[in-house]
Amino acid sequence: MVRSGTHPLTQIANRIEERCASTLENKDRQTKKSKDRAFILDSDNGCEITNDVEKDGQVLCRIYRNPALLFMEPCHSFLLGVYSYIRKQTTMRWIPKKRIEKRAIKIENEETVTFMAILHQQ
Repeated sequence: MVRSGTHPLTQIANRIEERCASTLENKDRQTKKSKDRAFILDSDNGCEITNDVEKDGQVLCRIYRNPALLFMEPCHSFLLGVYSYIRKQTTMRWIPKKRIEKRAIKIENEETVTFMAILHQQ
């Protein structure tokens, strides 16, 4: 933060002023790839965004309900953010974007769908 030993207080004040003056926009990453459209809602339901159209701050999602444990040893899968859902138990709903809590990885099997929360995201 301080480049040389002369006038360190002035340099620090200038750096703080620069940080306050700069504005960075927090843009949501828009993608059309299906692999980037999986999320976990605040109610631990799985969510897959199916349409790019946004209406009144809401997006159309396929909601997977009734999460089941994928494994119990060495700990419950819910503690790690891993949820398994029955593929046929889905509904389509408009969901407010603020309810989308975590980005996830979706893995499809024959009868089930597994959502794994991405723990470290930007």
